[in-house]
Amino acid sequence: MANGVVRSWLPTCLFLLSGAVAAAPEPGPLELWYPRPATQWVEALPLGNGRLGAMVFGGIGLERIQLNEDTLWAGAPYNPANPAARAALPEIRRLLTAREYVAAQQLANQTFMSVPLGQAPYQTIGDLLITQSAPEAAAGYRRSLDLDTAIAATRFRLGGTVYRREAFVSPVDQVLVIRLTAVDPADPQRRGLLTFALAFQSPLPAESHTEGSDTLVLAGRNTGLDRIPGALRFESRLRAVVEGARGEVTADGQQLHVHNADAVTLLLAAATTYRRWDDVSGDPSAANTATLDAASQRSFAELRATHVAEHQR
Repeated sequence: MANGVVRSWLPTCLFLLSGAVAAAPEPGPLELWYPRPATQWVEALPLGNGRLGAMVFGGIGLERIQLNEDTLWAGAPYNPANPAARAALPEIRRLLTAREYVAAQQLANQTFMSVPLGQAPYQTIGDLLITQSAPEAAAGYRRSLDLDTAIAATRFRLGGTVYRREAFVSPVDQVLVIRLTAVDPADPQRRGLLTFALAFQSPLPAESHTEGSDTLVLAGRNTGLDRIPGALRFESRLRAVVEGARGEVTADGQQLHVHNADAVTLLLAAATTYRRWDDVSGDPSAANTATLDAASQRSFAELRATHVAEHQR
């Protein structure tokens, strides 16, 4: 977090993935697509709006979506100047004048370089996990990323039911949006086919809990760096909006459970206490709640349309 530098990793991910795409029948002109789920991070499909990022693995029984927020770094605000530098400078100059270059370099390394020597590492919030029963092998599997709309899609068939997920990170509403649907092509009137569980996990010190029957929260802290203790708190907050007369969402304290829904829209916001490079007094819970309240006022179609328009602009 020194000097408040925040770097975006998404363009690099897109470049690397675009170079690894195999030939595919009938792809869209700006589409990456794959016939199986990702098995490692570099195979997942990247989404992001410059602040909030997600890597979509496209799993069947277990979907993993890895989450990033661009202000979550290790450590705390710090001054990297080495306190021994001023006193050591005359001796470093003397050694250089005497052509004792090795000794000058060694002394500079010990007393003149920043503390710590390297930049603080970027850290992940963790993962959103979507778990559904998949007792048989899926057919017709396809996952894709449309670069023209910045929307990732996963589609597969279990028995007679076709499942589809769409995901994007809106630059307008500042949320990750995931739309889940299930249809029976042989019986279009058949409803209530979606049943799954939602959970968070994180490699950082964090705990998850539910609020009400439709909200899942992951709250935690970053870790330290060298002698700099961690000072950032973070939160990821998810709200499930269920459609269908029989559909419902329940909470058990650690997870959300969706039952018999026609369609579900998941809205996820994330933030940290970071305000600027020397101020980590923000309130991520208040920020996320306000973001979700605003996004919840829009339909999925509206969220999708404004996202696509801004991405294409």
